[in-house]
Amino acid sequence: MHTYFEIGRYIVGGEQQGEERATYSKEVLKNLSERLKEVFGKGCSTTNLENMRKFYLAYSKSQILFGEFSRWFLSWSHYTFLMRIEEPSRLFYE
Repeated sequence: MHTYFEIGRYIVGGEQQGEERATYSKEVLKNLSERLKEVFGKGCSTTNLENMRKFYLAYSKSQILFGEFSRWFLSWSHYTFLMRIEEPSRLFYE
């Protein structure tokens, strides 16, 4: 989970200059996906990168502020589902 979180942080901070949603984000994710696929393979699809970006945005405040990286005990597929739920309800389902 930490790797996905860090990739999401890179997308928001590095590629989108800290903006939560860049106007050109689809093109950014496509280009980044192509670069990462060459190194890491098919796990870096644009869909997965979009989920990593959402993961960072959904969990950045709670995880970083409270240092709760060890709290991530669910699978990636669980988190991709949970990210669709707004806080504080998400905490209940976690």
